[in-house]
Amino acid sequence: MKVHTVTRTKGGSKQYLCTACHEPILPGQKYHHWTPYRSTTRQRHVSCGYPRPTELSNSKIAVVDEAVQDLDLSGNVEDMKAALEGLASTAEEVASEYNDSADGIESHFPSGNPTSEACRNVAEALESWAQELQSWDPDDREEDDDEDDYLDACRESAQELVGNKPEYEG
Repeated sequence: MKVHTVTRTKGGSKQYLCTACHEPILPGQKYHHWTPYRSTTRQRHVSCGYPRPTELSNSKIAVVDEAVQDLDLSGNVEDMKAALEGLASTAEEVASEYNDSADGIESHFPSGNPTSEACRNVAEALESWAQELQSWDPDDREEDDDEDDYLDACRESAQELVGNKPEYEG
């Protein structure tokens, strides 16, 4: 979805409210505007930040995209493991939603449907990815490794795993 960034002009009588702070967007202020599928146009001050993935899409996978965006891999290895486990939990919840959707579609189309197959495929991919996230274990630290270098290598390894997030292909 395309998000436009514009500056409010003095003309026009329509008043826009920011979806984040609920304050009016005044002439001269920069703001983002976008229109989700089958919904009304939304506006947000640039100072209130870019719209979140769940605001831009009705897709279930947007919840995972948002969790990836919010992922904090700072701290020690245990903090990274906890963050990845939280992300894995979100992925499992979304996979369950995709399986529920596939069940609903198949109850109405018992002979099969490409959409239900796509839902099952993304659910399986999310479940597999969640297992990989939960089983992440960094390489053992060698005695001569600097602590910061080791943590950077762990972050890089974790980020690479996060980057393998499956996409919905339906």
